[in-house]
Amino acid sequence: MMFKILILQAWYALSDEALEKQIARDLMFRRFIDLSLSEAVPDHSTIWRFRQLLNTENLLEALLEQINHHLEQNSIQAVCVKFALQFSDEFVGNSS
Repeated sequence: MMFKILILQAWYALSDEALEKQIARDLMFRRFIDLSLSEAVPDHSTIWRFRQLLNTENLLEALLEQINHHLEQNSIQAVCVKFALQFSDEFVGNSS
């Protein structure tokens, strides 16, 4: 679920705080990440910590490459994904 959240963040260019709010109010976002209405939305600090963990473990880039490869193999164009999925704290609006 958390990785899907990062994908949504990149596709919609949302800060961690804005993403948290969008997940709370948008059923499409909830459906994409398999989060029911009765489940709590991950807060912005959880999203930030998960992204940092992937970066620290050098996993984020490899996961994104796999997704891009899968999209290309299935003839799915997602130009914004290839561009926006290069995460940094500056991109998502965090200063911590």
